[in-house]
Amino acid sequence: MNNLLIGMNFKRIFKIYVILLLFPIYGCDNDSGEIEIERVANIEILSGNSIDFDDVIIGNAKTAFLEIKNSGNIDLIISNITKPNYITISSYSSIVVPNETLIIEITYSPKEVNENTGEIILNSNTISGKNIIKILGNGINNVFEGDVLLESQYDVDKFGKNNYIKISGNLTINRTTVQSNISNLNALNSITEIGGNLHIVENQITNLKGLDNLKSIGGYLVISENDALTSLEGLSKLNKIEGYLWIYENDLLLDINALSSLDNINGNVGVAVNKVLTSLDGLSGLHSIGGDLFISDNAALSNFDALSNITIVVGDLLIDRSFAVDNLDGLRNITTIGGRLEISLTSITNLDGFRSLKSLGGHLSISGNPLLTNIDGLSGLDSIHGYLSFIDNKTLRNVDGLSNIKVVENNIWFLGNEALTQIDGFINLTTVGGDLNFEFNDALIHIDGFSKLNSIGGGIRFYDNHAITNLDGLSEVSSVGTVGFVRIVNCYDLSSFCGIQSIITNGLIPKNQYTVYSNAYNPSYEQIQISGIGGCEQ
Repeated sequence: MNNLLIGMNFKRIFKIYVILLLFPIYGCDNDSGEIEIERVANIEILSGNSIDFDDVIIGNAKTAFLEIKNSGNIDLIISNITKPNYITISSYSSIVVPNETLIIEITYSPKEVNENTGEIILNSNTISGKNIIKILGNGINNVFEGDVLLESQYDVDKFGKNNYIKISGNLTINRTTVQSNISNLNALNSITEIGGNLHIVENQITNLKGLDNLKSIGGYLVISENDALTSLEGLSKLNKIEGYLWIYENDLLLDINALSSLDNINGNVGVAVNKVLTSLDGLSGLHSIGGDLFISDNAALSNFDALSNITIVVGDLLIDRSFAVDNLDGLRNITTIGGRLEISLTSITNLDGFRSLKSLGGHLSISGNPLLTNIDGLSGLDSIHGYLSFIDNKTLRNVDGLSNIKVVENNIWFLGNEALTQIDGFINLTTVGGDLNFEFNDALIHIDGFSKLNSIGGGIRFYDNHAITNLDGLSEVSSVGTVGFVRIVNCYDLSSFCGIQSIITNGLIPKNQYTVYSNAYNPSYEQIQISGIGGCEQ
């Protein structure tokens, strides 16, 4: 009996406990006495209690989304949102009905280089009255410090998202010897300046769109071995290259017109092995070249007209393997070449494009131009500060364009100029600093043009000049260098050596440096010192 009473009391106590437990949720209507659910709004933050924007360049912005849900049973009313001054939020509905979700766009726009830590506070009609979301972000400079290497399209697109306006070091777009999968540079359109070099090699790009805002390169620009590249479109704002420009082996490159804003290159300019390149029009804004100018092996390039504004080349001017070029008129305003001038393997007939040239700081070499007949365009030069070389110009008949040359500081070489009959253009030459070399000039009859030559710094070499009959043009030579020599071989019509008699009799050429054989006449070292027939002549 007692046990039964105890069990009944336990059941009553349990019912009272349950009623008390549910009392905060259920209540009684004063009028009807019915139990009702408490009405509350509740915020559930689906996107998490923190947002990390990571690195963002000053002046740029990054966006994230705050997603909240009203998990209560009455309308959620957001009275206001407080935030740091570097955060902006999109417009939003201040009322969120139960079980609905609200998405608010949050934008981080750093004002200075700084690591930002702050809070977004949602003030509302929830029981707590507010919810806090932690904000993290790092404002960084819009200059990328260091070098950048991009070897894939993914690399390009990822780096481009940073919207850097400057790279302090080098930008290399694929440096491997294997074609990359880079097909466009669109993501790089924020870059205006590269402090170091820009190297674009072995990519699948057809143009350079994406570099449209690039204005300055602090080092060199190399564009090479991009097999699909047809134009340099995208470089139209580039106006300055502190280093050199090298455009090499881009098999489908048709033009370089996009470089038309370039007005300053402080280094070398090289355009070579671009098979279908037809013009150099993009270089028309240049008035000087700060280093060498090198143009070679562009099979379809027929003229240099785009270079007509250039007046000074600080370094060398080299034109090689340009078989479609038949004139040099585009070079007509060049007055000064600080280094050497080399023209080889072209279809030019003359050197009239150099009529304005007054100063040459290095060698002069003209070789392998089978249609070249005269060099009158060189008449403005009065000295050669290096060697002078004419080799394998099969139709060159004279050197009259050298008539104002007084000094050649190094060797003179005339080899394989089959149509050359005389060298009267040397009429004012007085000094040769090195050797005097004439070989395989089959039509050369005499060298009377050396009549004023009085000093040779090296030796005298005549090989296989089959038509020459005498050396009288050297009769005024009175000085020969300490390493002087005479070597005259295979000149089948040469019968008079009297023109070099004085340098032998004066002891300027030692016997062991005197070599004469296989000519029409071959006087011994002793014979040449005797005047007349049987001595210095036959």
